Amino acid sequence: MKINDRLKKIGDLVEANSFCLDVGCDHAFLDIYLVQKNKNITTVASDVAEGPLSHARENIKKYHMEDKIECRLGNGLDTYSDGINTIMISGMGGRNMIGIFKSHMEVLKKRWISKNNKLTVMMKEKFFDTLWYKPLVVISNPKSIVNVKY
Repeated sequence: MKINDRLKKIGDLVEANSFCLDVGCDHAFLDIYLVQKNKNITTVASDVAEGPLSHARENIKKYHMEDKIECRLGNGLDTYSDGINTIMISGMGGRNMIGIFKSHMEVLKKRWISKNNKLTVMMKEKFFDTLWYKPLVVISNPKSIVNVKY
């Protein structure tokens, strides 16, 4: 599957053998790309709305990946479950992402891959003292990747 550069950069940061949660999956293009690229990756494609999740299900079925990609309807990290070790959030505003993080602080110890131009600044302002776990990976500009380690 051909995907846009933003999703490809996010997908290329996912480590082999990951169990991923894609928050706000839309059509599940990122999830499909990951499974095609690395057969040892499984994902949960989640969205807050049934419409995008329905499109995701159609695409997952089209590519015969029902055994590797599970769909879940829910808000933000409400679809998180044990075993997930990589969380991907992209295509939404930084303030929305901060709200998702704030409502699920216990999940911040997982590996995050996010894309939002203003998220880096907000993370420093609002969460600097709480991110001491594993690397937080932020794509702050589609042309540059910033790895923040605490």
